[in-house]
Amino acid sequence: MAAPHLTMAAPWPPTALLVETATSSSGTPELVQRFHQGSQAEKALAFSAIYNRYCHLIWEYIYAQVDGADAEAKDIFCQVWLIALEELGQFEYRADVEAEDPLRSWLFRCAANRVKQFHREKRTKVPLELVEGFLFARLEGEDTMLFELFAPGVRKQANQLLYAATNQLTKEQKVILRLRYNSNMTFAEIGEYVGKSEGAVKVQHHRLLKKLRSLLELEEARIHQSGS
Repeated sequence: MAAPHLTMAAPWPPTALLVETATSSSGTPELVQRFHQGSQAEKALAFSAIYNRYCHLIWEYIYAQVDGADAEAKDIFCQVWLIALEELGQFEYRADVEAEDPLRSWLFRCAANRVKQFHREKRTKVPLELVEGFLFARLEGEDTMLFELFAPGVRKQANQLLYAATNQLTKEQKVILRLRYNSNMTFAEIGEYVGKSEGAVKVQHHRLLKKLRSLLELEEARIHQSGS
């Protein structure tokens, strides 16, 4: 009988480098209190100590829940700790609740919610034609609110498709694409950034869209072929 397959977590995550102090070795309730009431330096130290205390447990849970998908697990892990940083100020450490460690339970709930969202998004398949429509609407400066409203996964898939296609662009083309797509800069602003006239940037952007469209068509064909 073959041995059962076990999903083993990779040697991750990194830990915060902390000088051993009274704060870093404090109990969890004291760390939460210091985060709530301390100076900015004390808040940073308290949060780093909390992170080091729980990061491996949270990581192992997330890694197992996404079946060892390393990149996705790291993305979820980072999101969980960003949420923790933003919302820890509202967390109330109550020793009278049923949980043995209320902060640990709270962090695991945050992780579980992000994992559920990951699996929901993974099940949502957005047609490639819609992804391309969203992508070019963004590049041409159009409003994409309806795309995102009726197809929540379209932005993520568009970014993945764009990343795959842009590997074949020049460094300047990538800069123009990034400034137009991510920063929503005008052609005049892009021209000032790259040292060209507004008209020259418009022409280059038009050529870039044509090249990108052909690259995306090749990438879509590759995705269809691999999925068949």
